[in-house]
Amino acid sequence: MKRILFLHHAGHRGGAGIMLANILRTLDRERFQPIVVSPPGDIVGDLESTGAEVRIAPRPIRMFRHTSGFTWPAYSPDFLKDAILQWQDRGFWEQYFRQSGVDMVQLSSLVLAPLGVAARRAGLPVVCLVQETLTRGVLGVRTTWLRHLLSRQMDAVVFISEFDRRQAHCRAPITEAIPNWVDLAVFDRSLRREDARQTLGLPMDAEIIFFLGGMSKLKGTLILLRAVNELRGRKNLHLVIAGYNAPLTRWLPSDVPRIYHAARRMLGSAYRATNRALGRDYLHRTMTFLSRMDHADRVHLVGMTENIVPYYAAADVVVFPATAAHQARPVLEAGAMAKPVVVSDFECLREFVTHGRNGLVFPPGDWRALAQALRQLFDDPEQAKLMGEENYRNTCEQHDARVNGPRFNALYERVLSAQHE
Repeated sequence: MKRILFLHHAGHRGGAGIMLANILRTLDRERFQPIVVSPPGDIVGDLESTGAEVRIAPRPIRMFRHTSGFTWPAYSPDFLKDAILQWQDRGFWEQYFRQSGVDMVQLSSLVLAPLGVAARRAGLPVVCLVQETLTRGVLGVRTTWLRHLLSRQMDAVVFISEFDRRQAHCRAPITEAIPNWVDLAVFDRSLRREDARQTLGLPMDAEIIFFLGGMSKLKGTLILLRAVNELRGRKNLHLVIAGYNAPLTRWLPSDVPRIYHAARRMLGSAYRATNRALGRDYLHRTMTFLSRMDHADRVHLVGMTENIVPYYAAADVVVFPATAAHQARPVLEAGAMAKPVVVSDFECLREFVTHGRNGLVFPPGDWRALAQALRQLFDDPEQAKLMGEENYRNTCEQHDARVNGPRFNALYERVLSAQHE
């Protein structure tokens, strides 16, 4: 039996962690034994529920933050600090990989690509699962560096869409596009909308929009609120927002002196106050707009929830108004529940959403166009139902665990077999 170490980068529950948990659930345990190393956080419980051995990372897992929608300027102190510390940590992770006694390492994100060097130096084959879209930046230096790492340091690179695979120009020995998937036994479309609304305390006769993105600039929360405000004449319109409603806190090791924690809190407060005064604090801007909306009581902030299935079941339409090219797990989850979607018009999203077929697309950032798309679906429930059914077929065809899960098993077998040739 071969042992695979999965290095995960984020402790909070999100698309990358869900994808990793899905891979672990479909892993052939007669051939592979998984060991997961992750920061602490609510994702740990999800990973442990798969039966895998989960270890809390012995030190912060630094990230190379340069992907579409998740990047800082090259001159940013935060970017430079993480990039430099990640590079300095190569020796630690090389030793950690070697001492773990594993046969292979999988990096769960493009932001961990530089640590592929550590796995290679430990004499181990390495797979990188790219769940993000590359971005060029200003000069393209960092993107060129990431492409170099994917092509020269990885034994295999897996992308979750053909669009991401094409635009990465990756020349690793093995490159594949394996879309993520949803468990149709969990996302059960037979759950009645009326039952879900009764359980959640939502009006039976409401027009309900569901958005899984919290207070996120990348995912377009403020754009969605503006669109909903544009539709204020629809007296039964309700918006449900699930996800984090405050900025995520970073993990600091327990041995960091308290004075450091106190200083960081003070600096963080000063930074937020400055941004707020300049109108750049996204959370403050969003919550201020929400408080001034007509019928703000019809916007429901439900925060993080372990069971989001009833929210999909209760909804009439699911929205993903991203402000930058970004993969959208809610699209396939909505499909599993036979719901139509409205998404920003990015090529990576159009790979899974065909305008007028299983959903509608609108120009990114254009809340009036988003409002018009929502109005179109609410005014024509029959069209919305047909799009939902088409989205269900799309999810069954492209995001089936019974098909995509075994592809990872086959890929791991290829990588390990090539190592011994």
